[in-house]
Amino acid sequence: GGGGGGGGGGVRRSPRYGSSHAAGAPARGAGSRDDGRHSVSVAGMAVRLPGASSLEGLWEMLQSADSDGLSTLPLPAPAPASPAAAARRHGGKAAEGAGGAAYVRRKGVVADEGLELARWGLTVERATGFSRELRLLLELAHEALEDAGWWDEAAQALAPPGRVGVFVCGGSLPHLDGLDAMRRERPDAYFSAEVGHDKDFLASALAYHLDLRGPAETVATSCSSSLVAVARAAHAIRLGLCEVALCGGASCSPDDPVRSVAGMIWAADGVCRPFCDAAAGTVPADGAALVVLTAASVRRAYATLEGVGLNNDGGRKSTFSQPSEAGQREVIAMALADAGREAADVDYVEAHGTGTRVGDPIEVGALAALHAGRSAAGGAKLVVGSIKGHIGHTNTVAGVASLVKACLCVWHGAVSPTAHADPLNSLIPWDEIPIEVAAAAGGGGGGGGGGGG
Repeated sequence: GGGGGGGGGGVRRSPRYGSSHAAGAPARGAGSRDDGRHSVSVAGMAVRLPGASSLEGLWEMLQSADSDGLSTLPLPAPAPASPAAAARRHGGKAAEGAGGAAYVRRKGVVADEGLELARWGLTVERATGFSRELRLLLELAHEALEDAGWWDEAAQALAPPGRVGVFVCGGSLPHLDGLDAMRRERPDAYFSAEVGHDKDFLASALAYHLDLRGPAETVATSCSSSLVAVARAAHAIRLGLCEVALCGGASCSPDDPVRSVAGMIWAADGVCRPFCDAAAGTVPADGAALVVLTAASVRRAYATLEGVGLNNDGGRKSTFSQPSEAGQREVIAMALADAGREAADVDYVEAHGTGTRVGDPIEVGALAALHAGRSAAGGAKLVVGSIKGHIGHTNTVAGVASLVKACLCVWHGAVSPTAHADPLNSLIPWDEIPIEVAAAAGGGGGGGGGGGG
C-alpha cells in the first residue's frame, strides 16, 4: 500500500473444535509454542464480501476459477448533448455513459443489511446516523466473536478471556450533504455526524458499543490498512496490552460506475485477472471482514499467525503508486524472521495480486528472489493466489480479505483457484522461477502454460 506494507509469515493449521480434540476440550494456547515464540490464534472470522455474506459462502465461491462475485451497475443517466458532442462519442471495451464517456460498469457490491437495533440498544434515528462501515463492523464484530465462542446469546454480551483490543480501518470519509453548514450552525448535530461517519472514530465506537476495554486504534495506511491492523493487534497481544483483538476493517463507496481513464488501475472491461496475460487492472469493490486474534487457549482455531512484518517502500520506486520489489522482499523476509521460518517452509502465498501489468510481475519477482533456493534443492514450487479475481479490490479491506482466504485454505487443507488467471502473464518468466499460480480447486497450480496437481 501507499502508506505501509504488511506480511504474514507461516500461517499454520490449528486443530478445530470437534476435529482432533474431544468435545469441549480446548486446543493448546497459541502462545505456548515449543520454541518459545509468541504466536497467536485466529479464533474467529466474519465477512461481508462481494458475492459472499458468510465464510461458507466465500469458500464456495472461491472454488470456481471462471466466475466471480462482482455485479454490473447501471450507467449514469446521459445529459442532453449537442450534435457535436454526440459525434465525438467513441466505442471501447468499457460501456459508454453520459457524454460518450467510457465507464467501468462492474463493481464488488455488498448489500446494506442494516443493524439489529435491539442487540445494540439503538434507536432507528441513532442507527441511521452511522456510516455503512460502522454498521457493518458492529454486525461482523458480533459474528466474529460468536464464531470464536465468546458471545453469550442469552445475555447478549461478550464473554472473552480478558481485555479485548480493537484495531480496524475504514474507507474514504464521505462528504455528507450540508456538513459544512451543520458544523457552523449545529455543532451538536455535527459532532454526532462526525462520530457516526468519520473513520477516526470506528475503533472507539466499536469499543464503546461492545464495552471492550483494550487498545482501540483506527489504522490508515491506504490499501494495506487492514493487514497493518492485524499486525498491530498481534503486537499488542504479544506486549500484553490485550488478550484478545478484533481486527480488520470495512470500506464502502457509492454504487456508481467509475469512468475509465487511461493509466489508472481500473480494468476497462470490469474483470480483474491476477497473474494473467490479459490483465488490464483491478475492479473497485466494497467489503468488510474481521478476524479475532488471541494468545489464550481456544476451543478452536482456523490457523496460527506465527509472524508479521511491517515496512514502507520509501522512495525506492519510480512513482508514488508503483510497488517496490525491494520493499516487498524486505517485508516478507521480516515476517519469516519473526516467525522463525525459512522461505522453504512456506507452501502457499496469498498475494496482493491486483491484476495490473506492472504490479503482478513486481510481486512475483520479490517472491521468486526469496524462494530461489527451491529450484536448487529440487523442492516443490511455491503456489501463489489472489482473492481479487473473485471479489475485486476492496480498498483498505484488501489485506484482511486475503488473510481470511488464506485461513480458510489452511483450515480446509486445500488451495482454492485464482479466478481469471489463464493464460499466465508473459512478462513473468514462469519456466525459470519456482512459483506457480493456484489453478484448480484443492490442488496446486499451473506455471509456464503447463498444469500441476
